[in-house]
Amino acid sequence: MRATECGTDTSAATRRDEDTLIIPSDWRQVIVPRRGGVPGPEMRPKMTTPRELLGRGAAAIDRVLDGISGDPDRVAAARVYLADGVGAATPVGAAAVLAATLSVLGWERPEKTVALADAWVAGRGVAFAAAALAELADLAAPAPGGRGFASDPGPLQWPRWSPVACRVRAHVAAVGDTDHAEVVRALEAFRGGSARQRATTSFLVPTETAWPDADCRRFGEHSDVVVRLMLWCAAGTGEQFRLAAAKLAMHEIGGDLGLLVTAAEGAGAAGAEALAHILVDMIDSERGAADARQRVLSVLAALPGDAAMAVLVERLDHRYFAPAMAVAAERFPVRAARLLAAAAAIDSGAGRTAGQLLHGHALSHPDAVEAARPALGGAARDVLAVLVDRAGSVPATEADALPAMLVSPPWTRPRRRTTPAVLDLPRTSAASIAWTAGECDVWMSARSSSPRWDPNRSWEQGVAEFAAGRLRHHEEQGLFADGPVELVGPWVSAWRVADMEDAAGWMPRIVARFELDALPVALAAARSQPATAAGLLLPYTGPEVTEFMVHALGLRSVRSVALAWLARHAGTVAHALVPDALGRPGARRRAAEQALLLIATRSGRDQVTAPAAGYGDAAGAAIGALLAADPLETLPSRIPALPDWADPETLPQVLSRDRTTALPPAAVGHLCTMLAISRPGAPYAGIAVVREVADPPSLAEFGWVVFQRWLLAGAPTKESWAFDALRWLGDDATVHRLAALIRSWPAEGAHARAATGLDVLAAIGTDVALRHLDGLARRAAFRALRRKAADRIGEVAAERGLTADQLADRLVPDLGLDPRGALVLDYGPRSFTVGFDERLKPYVTDGSGARRKDLPKPGARDDAETAAAAYTVFGGLRKAVRAIAADQIRRLERAMVTRRGWTAAEFGALIVDHPLVGRLAGSLVWTVVDGDGGVRAAFRVAEDRTFVDVGDDAYALADDATVTVAHPLCLGDTVAAWSEVFDDRGIPQPFPQLAREVYALTDAEAGARTLTRFGRAVVPVGRLLGLERRGWQRGTPQDEGIQAWMHMVVAGGRAIVVNLDPGIAAGAVTELPEQRVEHVWVNDGPTGDWCPRGSLRLGDLDPVTASELLRDLTEVTA
Repeated sequence: MRATECGTDTSAATRRDEDTLIIPSDWRQVIVPRRGGVPGPEMRPKMTTPRELLGRGAAAIDRVLDGISGDPDRVAAARVYLADGVGAATPVGAAAVLAATLSVLGWERPEKTVALADAWVAGRGVAFAAAALAELADLAAPAPGGRGFASDPGPLQWPRWSPVACRVRAHVAAVGDTDHAEVVRALEAFRGGSARQRATTSFLVPTETAWPDADCRRFGEHSDVVVRLMLWCAAGTGEQFRLAAAKLAMHEIGGDLGLLVTAAEGAGAAGAEALAHILVDMIDSERGAADARQRVLSVLAALPGDAAMAVLVERLDHRYFAPAMAVAAERFPVRAARLLAAAAAIDSGAGRTAGQLLHGHALSHPDAVEAARPALGGAARDVLAVLVDRAGSVPATEADALPAMLVSPPWTRPRRRTTPAVLDLPRTSAASIAWTAGECDVWMSARSSSPRWDPNRSWEQGVAEFAAGRLRHHEEQGLFADGPVELVGPWVSAWRVADMEDAAGWMPRIVARFELDALPVALAAARSQPATAAGLLLPYTGPEVTEFMVHALGLRSVRSVALAWLARHAGTVAHALVPDALGRPGARRRAAEQALLLIATRSGRDQVTAPAAGYGDAAGAAIGALLAADPLETLPSRIPALPDWADPETLPQVLSRDRTTALPPAAVGHLCTMLAISRPGAPYAGIAVVREVADPPSLAEFGWVVFQRWLLAGAPTKESWAFDALRWLGDDATVHRLAALIRSWPAEGAHARAATGLDVLAAIGTDVALRHLDGLARRAAFRALRRKAADRIGEVAAERGLTADQLADRLVPDLGLDPRGALVLDYGPRSFTVGFDERLKPYVTDGSGARRKDLPKPGARDDAETAAAAYTVFGGLRKAVRAIAADQIRRLERAMVTRRGWTAAEFGALIVDHPLVGRLAGSLVWTVVDGDGGVRAAFRVAEDRTFVDVGDDAYALADDATVTVAHPLCLGDTVAAWSEVFDDRGIPQPFPQLAREVYALTDAEAGARTLTRFGRAVVPVGRLLGLERRGWQRGTPQDEGIQAWMHMVVAGGRAIVVNLDPGIAAGAVTELPEQRVEHVWVNDGPTGDWCPRGSLRLGDLDPVTASELLRDLTEVTA
């Protein structure tokens, strides 16, 4: 590379030249220098004899040489070099000694081999060192007692070879013209040697361009990776790089920043395009480790030229590319403005990300944006104009019109020093357990998929073997899950679980069976796997549990569990925390104070003050003072610095309530600091102040942009407050955008981020947010995400005293329809009325009552503005109803199968009177049931929303009635009469109800534990997966990710299980396209298992459940 093509200067003058490669100063420490290029680290070789340098290692090398049975010439040359190092020493001897040194020291002590290379240079000159390296190229590190330097294990690999090779090249690059010419003459003798030796000559003097050109052509696809890597470092043209990289993979170069930087310097501006395509092809073709990808992208971001930046822009929707582009935009601001604007004009994932980057770029580099404008096409110019306008032109709010919190927040002033009250109070030592209604029964039904206790072994024998330490892990599980409580209970506290895998799945049963005796086991699980097993401690209180949960408040992965625990045991926990909160100043006291403040905020001050008063007046007064302190003055011990991507000058404006002014940049910075010191469940009090004075949509957009900036910066964990900000600033527009990301993140490997996104939706808590959360629980593509969403929706429902289904009933939107499910669309001189059929497919009727399948487009005689708006409304309505209809039809059918009931009040308000669900209700038969599920009456919802029976007589629904969707088995002999009513009135049904196939178990089947009717039928895997729409679930992936069963949870905490052979491959369902139905049985827990076990008979199923089981399996095996 010519010296004029690169540099390390970062002055403004150089930065304006966007066609120059700038090598950052920190990269100089890893670059392999080349003559005329960027200098590497400073070198000061010392004149040292080999024995002085090697110290005690010299004797070990003597022993290696003594043990070599062959290769006498190299051994002799090595002894000469060891004895002298200058005089009669030859490159052959120097190379042999270094190879022997590697045999003794391995590759973990590169400083010794580097020092030997320096000694070559200091004692005999650079040409000698170059020749010695060429000799070393074909040598192995000789094994003691081996045959010689050229024997197995073969030539040195890159980790051993590269430190000395790079050092010699650095010396060659630094010498003057005379010495360099001598190096070239010395290396010419090796041009006829092996591939390694020839590649070494090109590596050492890449400025002899004919050498790397010839060697890249001849050896670019050589099997020896060391040859390919040396040629990679020798390449200096696009063609040479293409040849050298023909067989190189990202894992071979991505782990070494030096190799990447060396290539960048070798390519320079002229070869940047070729190198960029080579690097991005490596990324595209090989996933590789995240750090390797990011390392490659960091070098890509430094390459000049449109082509190099274009490969980043084109892949902005790929992981890690956006942060790299942000770095490139700082180095090449004009080029970035031009290419980002062009990309942002295209409606695509990469285009949308380009728009986000361009928005911030326009704020931080306005001059560069203006410089780029003349070169833009029309669409890109329009995009740029919109973004620049959006960058903000509303005047700043005057300081005297702002809350003091946004002008001079507490962290900008010296803190007032106060002497805290310190009291020596007794600490609670007793543990306790408290269940919520029905919780213990649910936990009791939790089962492991591991084999249970062998029925051929007695429980007494099991206890004896446990005490002797002879049981395997799954046997211990079986012993404590099913063994007699009075027999195994005394041993549970001594259980040290060897394998905590899936503890959150099987251990709830242990906790439910043994309660306080199981606390040590539950604590061990929570400490071992806090992200998944912390919930095992929810029923407990006690010193160790309190310590764990208070610590968990600071951990993102388990904070939601800790907050739920605080709310559940507020008073008890507050009583336990008072002594720590009034103890000696330090981390323990601060944590206790924060926990008490959380309890007071979320559960009420009395939950803290009453327990504190129990410790005496002094304690009560001190805790009262803590709670009375100004929350704005409650700050963490350290205020975090804002990252560069959160520069207030480059963030969007936050408008005032009347949208006439905006927060000045300093106030925006203070807002970001407030977000940075907030935690989920404990936002800094100043955020509420901002929400009072700011325009909500503007504040929500600000929060979204901050969140996007964080994503574009690579989503650094330490700055995840930007994600949490959506909890407090987000609105329904935020929800729609976030839900789309949550659905996509698991496919990108961002499972934890998706789970946090669910927490954010729950925290936003609007009906729209909960609707999306419910939808994710039902329809997310990833099973783990569905489960987590179901957990979150269950938590929200529980907080409101509802079940998840009851909450879902309340979340169905009315879409602006009138009570009868109609909507008038105004076109000006004409209008249309929207209605819905039995499956909620929309249609329109015109003024004459004629029905149309679709809404006509506005015509010339229509009012242009009104008609266009109405047409848009209809399009959005049709899209929204499509998703709602599928959900509600599925939910109603599922309610029929599970016999779910509604109170009369719920039925009227949530079903009949809902503009959409009410339309479905009129297409179904409903039953009133007694406390045991027996049918007392059947009715339908008439067109006028009144109730009539099968004879069309009015039916009065009692206030205390429980209403269910009628299953045909429950209608008995009246099915035919009801069918006639629906046929006569032309009432189609949204799903099979009256015409539904019904089945019954034979007497023999009812008495059996497994169902043999389907005789090991072979079923396409796609048909089985279709059962998931009917409430079936795939089993937990077992060995090699195989899901060996499907199950459906039924009443009583049981599950119907279908075992499959060979099982479904999780994540690759088509790999095993055919499945054999092995067993069909009923489990006494709500999960499946590898094979039938337990004592339940098929006849223990109620008739409706048995019928639905037979119906499902009859369909899939047909």
